[in-house]
Amino acid sequence: MFICNVNLSKHNLIKMLFIIIAIIVIIFFGISAYKIFTQTVKVKDTIPEPDMCVVETNNYTNILKTVHDDLDTYVGQKIRCTRICL
Repeated sequence: MFICNVNLSKHNLIKMLFIIIAIIVIIFFGISAYKIFTQTVKVKDTIPEPDMCVVETNNYTNILKTVHDDLDTYVGQKIRCTRICL
């Protein structure tokens, strides 16, 4: 007959509980670090342009600068002007 005598004191019980909680925290930290560092980010470099660009008074200078900087994007695109007060 085999008898296993386990003596648990309050100090040993608190120490074991602390170790178990620390292991759980380390596992959660590892899982979250893995998800953060292996996450792939999809970047859209192209801006979808509609068939017709509407130029209004509040966005006239922005569109003018954009067309001046990157003319190839707007080749063949129709432009509709609405109330441009200069």
